[in-house]
Amino acid sequence: MEKFDSVDVDLALSELLRDKLGALTIGSIEFNNTLNLQWQNIQAVQKVYQISATIGRLPDLYDSQVGGQAIWLYPKSKTGKFYDEFLVKDVSHFHTRPELHLVYFTVTITMPLKVSTRDKLVHVIETSTYNRISQQLSVSCHFLGAIILGFYVIARLDSGEISLEEARSSYASMIPLLSAENEKIESNTDMKSVPTPITDTLEKYVFDKTNTKLSSLLSERRSVKTVTQAQIMMTTSVDRPVDATLSTGARIEGFTTSSLPVNISSGPRPIDAAISAPRPPVVSISAPRPVNAALSSSAQGMTLSEQPSNLRMVRPASAAYQPSNQRTVRFDDQVTISRPMVTTMPIPPGL
Repeated sequence: MEKFDSVDVDLALSELLRDKLGALTIGSIEFNNTLNLQWQNIQAVQKVYQISATIGRLPDLYDSQVGGQAIWLYPKSKTGKFYDEFLVKDVSHFHTRPELHLVYFTVTITMPLKVSTRDKLVHVIETSTYNRISQQLSVSCHFLGAIILGFYVIARLDSGEISLEEARSSYASMIPLLSAENEKIESNTDMKSVPTPITDTLEKYVFDKTNTKLSSLLSERRSVKTVTQAQIMMTTSVDRPVDATLSTGARIEGFTTSSLPVNISSGPRPIDAAISAPRPPVVSISAPRPVNAALSSSAQGMTLSEQPSNLRMVRPASAAYQPSNQRTVRFDDQVTISRPMVTTMPIPPGL
């Protein structure tokens, strides 16, 4: 592990990339931090409110402190059937397939799979897990369309319609189409009304293969607190200048990459100064992390032990969530990042 002046270079590059990849998409709708989430991953914070706006309800359980999570039990799909769970966590895991991105959003459904398919899961979707007892399949990514695509290729592989190689190729080829649909959702002031024909077709196929009896039954017995996008949405969208650009040359946790979009900018992580923990020294950061001024004054000066730990505790809503503050990031060496290119795109039946 290479070090420079006693600083872990790989760790420094990882932190720099997390800031770059974790920036909010320019043009996406911003939300008030209604739940007072003090998370480091601002994309995960944004995702909590995007999901809430899309399915019309706030999370059933959430932990607002650093490293927390938000859970929706039995969320309803567009098909009228129910998922088992949506889970967003304050984590920033790297994933390089089909391109470099962060993973923090997990969806779980009940899908019986053959033994032969279970053994191939890790070779199809690296972020998938399967519970053989409950028959629950989980897939993680950073937006719902990509996760539904993961369920789709696994279901087709299990039915024998496609081979392992075709499953991998289909996933990589269709991701750009689903990413385009997701960008339209994120930038719309009425996310529920945005047409997503590709995602809808895949979701319908998935739920034809899914056992939703238990999730449907439990959903009927539960009461939920509904919310509209207008109630939690800010009036402005993300519009920030491009920050220092990553260019060519470095190894990131064992991966060699080719390029990052030049329009990815660095934004702060909303951390309450009263509970933020010291982070390892990073050579590329020249300014201290800013305190999130948007947090309510009642939270200032509280120690970690004084913070409420009840997951259902609703904390006072802070002022408008402002992820637009910037840190100065300087890095002397140029960094090369590469990602695999996809040239073929097999179109699945039904699209």
